[in-house]
Amino acid sequence: MTSPDALRNRENWDRRSDEYQERNAEFIGRKDEPRWGMWQLPDSELGILGDVAGKDVLELGCGAAQWSILLAQRGARCVGLDNSARQLEHARELMAAAGVDFPLVHGSADEVPLPAAAFDVVFCDHGAMTFADPYRTVPEAARLLRSGGLFAFSHSTPLAMCCWSDETETMEPRLVGPYFGMHRFADLPDEPVEFNLPYGEWIRLFRENGLRMEALVEVCPPEAAESTYRTAAETEWARSWPMEEIWLLSRSTTGRSKVVRDKRGPEGGLTDHAAVNRESWAKEAASYVAGAERNWATAEITWGILDVPETEVKILPDVDGKDVVELGCGTAYVSSWLARRGARPVGVDLTAEQLETARRMQAEHGLEFPLVHASAEDVPLPDASFDLAVSEYGASIWCDPDLWVAEASRLLRPGGELVFLVNGTLLMLTSPDVEPVEPAGVELLRPYFGMRRFEWESDDAIDFHLGYGDWIRVLTSHGFEVERLVELRNPGHGSGRYNLFTPEWAERWPAEEMWKARKVA
Repeated sequence: MTSPDALRNRENWDRRSDEYQERNAEFIGRKDEPRWGMWQLPDSELGILGDVAGKDVLELGCGAAQWSILLAQRGARCVGLDNSARQLEHARELMAAAGVDFPLVHGSADEVPLPAAAFDVVFCDHGAMTFADPYRTVPEAARLLRSGGLFAFSHSTPLAMCCWSDETETMEPRLVGPYFGMHRFADLPDEPVEFNLPYGEWIRLFRENGLRMEALVEVCPPEAAESTYRTAAETEWARSWPMEEIWLLSRSTTGRSKVVRDKRGPEGGLTDHAAVNRESWAKEAASYVAGAERNWATAEITWGILDVPETEVKILPDVDGKDVVELGCGTAYVSSWLARRGARPVGVDLTAEQLETARRMQAEHGLEFPLVHASAEDVPLPDASFDLAVSEYGASIWCDPDLWVAEASRLLRPGGELVFLVNGTLLMLTSPDVEPVEPAGVELLRPYFGMRRFEWESDDAIDFHLGYGDWIRVLTSHGFEVERLVELRNPGHGSGRYNLFTPEWAERWPAEEMWKARKVA
């Protein structure tokens, strides 16, 4: 049965189709090659679909089928599906003019009248993944794909949805709407219903339906980019913060073949940031003794600044009998929690003073496990020695992501899991760089594109923070399959330590993120 939202969008698109095609047809109907999104970036540059010759391809929300026409001319066996009869009338006219013919199906992407496992590629450029409910369209896309098939779609980013102002009708350089609870946008009665989800929910939905993340391409329009969809001011906004993104997924248990890059720190020494951080943490270690005493004496596992219980997050596997390495263990309280649950942990940390506190805690609590004085970017332990690698604000923020993730991959056995916690991406974009520390606000204070290495006025240390697409790139390039992203929400416990955010801020936007990935066997 067609949903009420699909019926509303059908009526809306039937009514607006002629005006839409008149305004955008020349821009999106260029015949040189397939192009993505609001700035029509070439697929040949982005590397999303690649060669489609001889493949069965379904376009979900094809509109006037400009994309499918180009793919059919390149040898694909296309099917176009759209919810609007008027859009499909435009499609038939364009197909006749181009001299191509393929099936067009009038229907909603949340209930596709086509058989399972019928396609090698399912895709859309905005289309159904913007205007149909993902809780229904993602299972449909997975059903329609053959094993090994690709699912690719572009849409507006969750960040863009948070920064859109109905009042000014444009993108603002600040957070306007909440991130948590994002799903259905239907505030304007004369506009179509649109949909989006938080990143963690997208990832959960993909994994639940057997889809593996290959890439998340966050679009930064080049200097010469033009658009009939966005104003010049909005295009300029999108050069600092991603307004549009493209997900590339596979219906596969193994994914595309990848080369795991062997990245290690400099031979015989520390990276420059590791040397700076060792000195900084040596000075700070005494201020973490009280926290170590508290956490070692606590039986319950809690995560992060917000102290969210593991019983709520449920991100750890059963660790009983497992070999675990904690990368950037500090005072090793996480390792102590895991040891009490039957794990065989090894703690690795760069700072001798932190490890000294850890050893004192071991003696006081009668727990013994190895502690290794080393950088997590170059760990003196053998390959394939562990079942689980974990980092809670350790290597996950104080080490170069490519270096420490490569080491985690090297240390894990095939099928081993990586769990780590970092500051929330939106928190990093909105945190003032002042001394003393002030909590995050709503203004976007620094660009998203290029974020990686941070040096703060209030801290001698150097830390690292990536955007969502870059974390997926780093993990997949080092042989991991992303399984979960848990974005921690303020559980009503206040703002936690360090004055980084207010309770109200953390109720609307994620202050902390936990990633879980599995090393591909």
